[in-house]
Amino acid sequence: MTITLDDVSCLLHIPISGKMLNHLGTCCTVEEGEDMCEEFLNFSRADCKEEFAKMKGAHIGYPKLLDIYRDNLKLALEAENNRKEPHVVQYYRECTVRAFLLYLICSTIFTNKSGQYADVIFLTYLQDIEQLNTWNWGASALAYCYNYLDHESRPKCGNHGGYNSMFQAWIMVHFERFGMHCLEANYTHQDPVASKFYASKQGKYPLETRTVLDRMEVDEVTFCPYEDHRQARPFQDISWYSGWIMCGSAMICPHLPERVLRQYGHVQSIPRAPDVSAKAG
Repeated sequence: MTITLDDVSCLLHIPISGKMLNHLGTCCTVEEGEDMCEEFLNFSRADCKEEFAKMKGAHIGYPKLLDIYRDNLKLALEAENNRKEPHVVQYYRECTVRAFLLYLICSTIFTNKSGQYADVIFLTYLQDIEQLNTWNWGASALAYCYNYLDHESRPKCGNHGGYNSMFQAWIMVHFERFGMHCLEANYTHQDPVASKFYASKQGKYPLETRTVLDRMEVDEVTFCPYEDHRQARPFQDISWYSGWIMCGSAMICPHLPERVLRQYGHVQSIPRAPDVSAKAG
């Protein structure tokens, strides 16, 4: 089993088709970051240099990002009340929206291991607000999560990046025995499935959990948990996509639904080897 594009679509209700995020590396240079912050966030270069030095890279701490949001919102309201030129009001408004959106995506679907700052490189996709819906946020979020799960499976990995709430919700819908959750009383099927649960504080004994996992039978797993949710979120054919998905050039991962056919309600046959299913290049 694995997290698939269909899981992302149902759990979060975000797009799983469109252009993949294609930035180079995992972060931009300090100079590029300063240029983008000045142009798209109305964040002065002097303040930007100070923040980057504090964060040791092209990153903005969440408290500072909140200040940027508030400053631009204040300027937008003042410009509107003083009847400034429409393009001035529009500029401050867009900077306010970008600051909010940068906080939103970096604290959810693109959460890094520190959980304390936003990567400025994601401003690349917030430049033109009218084009936001053309980017494949769902598949890129899944590639981002896959990348961290890959690192998690190696020795001496101490923490996890990616959208932990999505990962928890995936466990809760597929493995009810290990959900460690409570149900949200006001949930309706018009809401994302992830909002159906909230985690409870349990599972302090990993050795016991591993023992129970080893003894798990197949009938204790819910392979197709979204049947009741299809009216609100129909199955999308793009979920069958077999190949590479990416969140920038440094996070490129294979998405191979033919290896987890039971999650799609089909009998699992013997799949091709992963390197045959998704050849590099």
